[in-house]
Amino acid sequence: RQGGGRASETGRWASERARQGGERASETGRWASERDRAVGGRASETGRWARQGGGRAGERDRAVGGRASETGRWAGGRARQGGGRAGERDRAVGERDRAVGERDRAEISFHFLEPFRTEDCDTYPSCLACLADQGCGWCPDTSTCHQRVLGIDGQCGRSRHLILTPGGCVLCSEHTDCPSCSRDPYCEWQVNVNRKGDFQCTRRGRSPRAIHSPAACPGPCHL
Repeated sequence: RQGGGRASETGRWASERARQGGERASETGRWASERDRAVGGRASETGRWARQGGGRAGERDRAVGGRASETGRWAGGRARQGGGRAGERDRAVGERDRAVGERDRAEISFHFLEPFRTEDCDTYPSCLACLADQGCGWCPDTSTCHQRVLGIDGQCGRSRHLILTPGGCVLCSEHTDCPSCSRDPYCEWQVNVNRKGDFQCTRRGRSPRAIHSPAACPGPCHL
């Protein structure tokens, strides 16, 4: 009977310990559940805060994008205005250049030109240079340049007539003999003529073997 009493006491003690262990486990489970709910609440709050932050960031980005778009429109407007002003300036410059070009291409009538005239006729060594001066005339007999009034008064040797137009000047190609050609200070007599139709009397400086003095001319050929 004593052994049975001790076994019964041990069973009650074990049962009590089991109930206490179950209560502690149940309490632990409730604490864990409360903790999980608290963690879930904080996570939900964090999510709401993140969503609010994302919304504010989106609003900020949209505002920045709007300002950037407005800045782009303003810059584009200024660029168009600048391009328009540059185009107007270029057109104005083009019009001015065309006007200057037309003015430069316009012919100047001889009515607006004053003839060149000096009193230094004796300084001109050739007929064409002499006749470039409207106050001078060329004397073919003496190959000298004179003032036109003095030439009319008898300063031109035998002919008494001065040449007054360039067409009256004797060119090198018009000399038909060596003495008259080489006597002209601007002409020379060619010794060798290679092609038919070439002039024997040409402007000086074309050939180093040309004759420049009447004394060097060959003698006349008598048949």
